[in-house]
Amino acid sequence: MATTRSKSIYNQYDIRRYIDQNNFGVILNTANAKYNSTNSRNAQWRLLGDWDRPSDSKVWSQGHKTVPIMARASLLSTHGLKPMRSTSGWKFYTGSTPKMGHGYSISEDDLFMLRDARNNTGQDLQTLIYDSLLTNSTNILGGIHNNLTYMCMELASTSEIHEQSVDGVKYDFTFDFDSNQFFTVNPLWFNTDGTPNTSAKVIEDILAMQRTLTSSQGRDVDAWMVNTDTLDMILDHPAVISSFLAWKSAGNSSVITGYTSTRKEIADYLHDRGVWYFLPIDFKSVHEEDGRPVEDAPAFSPYNMVAFNTRQKLFDIKCTNSIWKDRLNYGGIASNTMYSFVEDRIAVLSTWQENPIQNNVEFELYAGPVFKNLRDYALVTLWKGQ
Repeated sequence: MATTRSKSIYNQYDIRRYIDQNNFGVILNTANAKYNSTNSRNAQWRLLGDWDRPSDSKVWSQGHKTVPIMARASLLSTHGLKPMRSTSGWKFYTGSTPKMGHGYSISEDDLFMLRDARNNTGQDLQTLIYDSLLTNSTNILGGIHNNLTYMCMELASTSEIHEQSVDGVKYDFTFDFDSNQFFTVNPLWFNTDGTPNTSAKVIEDILAMQRTLTSSQGRDVDAWMVNTDTLDMILDHPAVISSFLAWKSAGNSSVITGYTSTRKEIADYLHDRGVWYFLPIDFKSVHEEDGRPVEDAPAFSPYNMVAFNTRQKLFDIKCTNSIWKDRLNYGGIASNTMYSFVEDRIAVLSTWQENPIQNNVEFELYAGPVFKNLRDYALVTLWKGQ
């Protein structure tokens, strides 16, 4: 009897006593449910990308088909030789899928609090452990989506990824774009301190770039992606407002005396003039320093504007299967562990240890964004900060 009692006490806080492998997966999928929509601020990467099929290799190689020049056919004499045109080719770029992850522990202090909560509230320990796992896993999974969003926003707004990890691992990647896909307005629309440059010709610049991209270069782009704050700066620019008021008054200055325009009115005016739809990006993330949240630099560059195609997402999210999946598939799992795979990609490992007594839950994802089509994209530099 004493042996049975001591064993019961020994295993009392092992979460596997209350939550089995299947229920562990249910908890994690429930925690992840709020990130399944583009409406989730932390999972805004879903606006820009789709999961690609997971691979067992960390190395990926992707081809980009270049589009041939549509030159006019030449007039020929009866027996004249036909000029041979350049045909479409392929560009390849390769990289290594980056690994991201973090986790949390239910430590001895946490277990004391769970025990006190059980004694003071009358709730059973299983419910309290379930709630603790769900709450913590929701935040940790949010952080995974948060980092994927950060990478997508950085790549969309700069054409490159320069991700510095907290443990010192740096991930740099530059894609093979044509130089004519990058523009810098001249003069710049804003000064280095963010004040408007009164010499700028905002509307004229936008319309000229749109003509170049679609007519001259033949790119299939139809909208602009821009940082929310930068879009406000554009709509408030004196060159834009003066053009709007001139149109509004139609030469009758009394019409605009004391008139206060809204940004929506101005945006509608720009679209009526032929300026493409704006997709404003408002994403803010934080990292942790000494247990406190510290705001990151903007993931979507405030200095650039991006031309893209609204009919398809910019990115595929390349994925590599975690080795933990092999471990689960081939058996031999230790009795103190549970595995699960959220969205079949985010690997989760729960490990119980006795000394010090705690339960560790770790999350990892091998994934990174790559362009679906390098061609239908362009980046415009509007201003440069201090």
